[in-house]
Amino acid sequence: FMPDLFIHALCGAQVCERTIASTSQMQDARTGAWDRDVLAAYRIPERMFALSVPSGTVVGALENGAKVVAVAGHDTQCAVAALPTQARDTAFLSCGTWSLLGCELDAPVLTEKSMRLGLSNELGANGRVNYLKNIIGLWLIQECRRDWQKAGQKLSWNDIVEEAKRAEPFRTIIDTDDSTFYAGGQMPEKI
Repeated sequence: FMPDLFIHALCGAQVCERTIASTSQMQDARTGAWDRDVLAAYRIPERMFALSVPSGTVVGALENGAKVVAVAGHDTQCAVAALPTQARDTAFLSCGTWSLLGCELDAPVLTEKSMRLGLSNELGANGRVNYLKNIIGLWLIQECRRDWQKAGQKLSWNDIVEEAKRAEPFRTIIDTDDSTFYAGGQMPEKI
């Protein structure tokens, strides 16, 4: 993973920080260790993977003695760790190209129903589990803008917002979860 590559470049440590590793679906959500059953199913030797370490682990040092720390390598986990609350009944929405809606739990939810609903368990920076749903975020509008720019329309984000304000509200409703929208390119036409 890219965050682990930076660690290696800084101090030579060969580790894999757990929050980013948990996005691979190759870790056991309960333990944070590489899931031997998953690896075996795909005939991937466990020796190919670096030691999995929790966020905040000191993994080495620079020549000047500064410590190198494996920080949460997954941006969503960093955002959740920075929530301005410690309340246990808090939900979060992390917005970007894709958005993640979820909550923090003490243990993963590994039920058939959870899987059918497309919910996932990612290890959080604070040792908890972020139970979440990946939903479409700004992907559609980012792809539209990219297509418009390729066509010579140099629209700023502010231009797009102003145009949206002038549009007739609720004239059209689209299912943003439709698989038609998952691949980039020709997004205005797809919509």
